[in-house]
Amino acid sequence: MANDKTNNAAGEQAKCLPRHIAIILDGNGRWAKKRGLPRTAGHAAGAESFRTIGLAFARTASSVTARTLLEYLQANLCGA
Repeated sequence: MANDKTNNAAGEQAKCLPRHIAIILDGNGRWAKKRGLPRTAGHAAGAESFRTIGLAFARTASSVTARTLLEYLQANLCGA
């Protein structure tokens, strides 16, 4: 009986989750610069954050069927 309640609660939560989630990576270089670190340190920190998010998806968000990762470079959009 308790297992049925658990499965039902999980099913109800899954109905509330979106089916597609997009993640935009931006600001890793600026993050590093503010801390006096090389840009590559910012990129490594961003990759670790994305890895953490990806593992969380794998464990919990089974109803999310599409994931999009975008790399956003402010300098490219602003013509700098």
